Amino acid sequence: METISIEDVSGNSAGSWYDEYRRLRHRVFVVEQGWAGLSGPAEEATIPDPSDVRARFWLARSTCGTLIGAVRIRPVCDAFPHEELFSHHLTRREVTALRPWMGSLNSLMVDRAWRGRRYASTNGDSGTIACVLLRTSLRASAESGLRALVATAQTPISARALMRAGFRVIDPPVRTCLHASFRMCNVGIVLKPDDPCASTLSKYFDDRQRELLRPSGHLPFDF
Repeated sequence: METISIEDVSGNSAGSWYDEYRRLRHRVFVVEQGWAGLSGPAEEATIPDPSDVRARFWLARSTCGTLIGAVRIRPVCDAFPHEELFSHHLTRREVTALRPWMGSLNSLMVDRAWRGRRYASTNGDSGTIACVLLRTSLRASAESGLRALVATAQTPISARALMRAGFRVIDPPVRTCLHASFRMCNVGIVLKPDDPCASTLSKYFDDRQRELLRPSGHLPFDF
């Protein structure tokens, strides 16, 4: 089994890693998925996001040091990407009570050539790169004081990876103004299920998924 390493980086730390991250993001989201507005017409990297300085990144690297995957988490009190997609949840008491300790997970990505295989991580974990990145970032986010996370799954593969990590699906897959070519679904997770302050939000996420899974028992992953 090949080995990968996971690097934990703060967005306010300068370095070449951020350019690597932007180039990988360009390949996955712009070239492969066709996201408009992330890059200029002649660019090979996504446009820098000023709010990234307040984000935390987990970077997956090969034994040669090549960046092959990444995920980004930001407290929503600093920046809330695609907040409009969650507007119908943000009025709920369960959500508003935890919002000061809630984060947004974005830019989960793995280079195409490295998907679909299991790897051993130098931190003792193993699995696909997406799963290792998710488990590592969720554990670190809980340790940093975040109590819940929300995210938007952009493909069936991403949705399944997020669900395997413990996220609950809180909305059905729908097309939005962000990308007319495919559907996306919102997901959420409470990082410490035994946290009494987060128990009502955990129940809300569970109830939402239970309702969406009826009657077939699984999501319609025809995004």
